[in-house]
Amino acid sequence: MLEAIPERDLSSESSKLIDQIVLTPKLPKGVNFETIRFLEVVIEHGIHKTMEPRNRALILWYFDSEASLDDLKRFTGVNNRGSVSYRIIKGMNKMHAALPTELQELYPKDKVIKLKDRRGNQNPEVRRKMSEAHKGITFSSERKKNMSAGAQKVNIRITLK
Repeated sequence: MLEAIPERDLSSESSKLIDQIVLTPKLPKGVNFETIRFLEVVIEHGIHKTMEPRNRALILWYFDSEASLDDLKRFTGVNNRGSVSYRIIKGMNKMHAALPTELQELYPKDKVIKLKDRRGNQNPEVRRKMSEAHKGITFSSERKKNMSAGAQKVNIRITLK
């Protein structure tokens, strides 16, 4: 796997450090193995060097650490996760387009251009307890009516049984 930038500095002075990539054995939580393999191929072919250093660092940092989109907001200078994910996906699309055709077929976009699966970060025991807590919940007819009315205000259709 890819090793992120030392000291997590995304400034232009540290962009030279981005090229010092070391494979490490453990995948961070939620990272798709196929995505990591795709990034390794991109690095093997030197395609990552054609990207703007700050975006390259963002992608490598995101996939090689436990950092979330929220964690990376302040380093990218944006206020929401959507802008961070947009930059990551856009950069990965550019790298994919720069691959030779045979590698593009070997690593299809729909399989490799994926963000981390956030569900993988939840403790299985917590997930089980939450699931158990929601089983058998019933709502009064007045509560159902209020929930439906609230949903209609925001144009959501909810069917309650």
